[in-house]
Amino acid sequence: MATTVEVRDDALKLLGLIPVGQAAQDQDRVEVESYYTRIYADLLSGGLATWISAGPLPDEVAPHVAALMAWQGTETYGVSPARYQRIAAKASVARREIRRLVRPRYEGLTDQTDF
Repeated sequence: MATTVEVRDDALKLLGLIPVGQAAQDQDRVEVESYYTRIYADLLSGGLATWISAGPLPDEVAPHVAALMAWQGTETYGVSPARYQRIAAKASVARREIRRLVRPRYEGLTDQTDF
């Protein structure tokens, strides 16, 4: 299970806001945490948030939430065109992947019969 702090840091890394071997600045951490709050509320309203707001998040879902957070950050932070493309590619499939991971597969009530 991934913590919200780990997901926030992953989003900061995607945005290029954490220099190698250093910590992010406080204002960047606060800003990206606000993205988590908005994305969690959006996922919850769509029935896709199967964890509590404070976390921990399922490991399979965490990178997709981080991608959505980074996507929100592209509006605030200036990112290079190459970085923008990488974030856009990850964010474009994130919601679909979260839906796939959290929705249980349909299982019928009757046993399958092989004819």
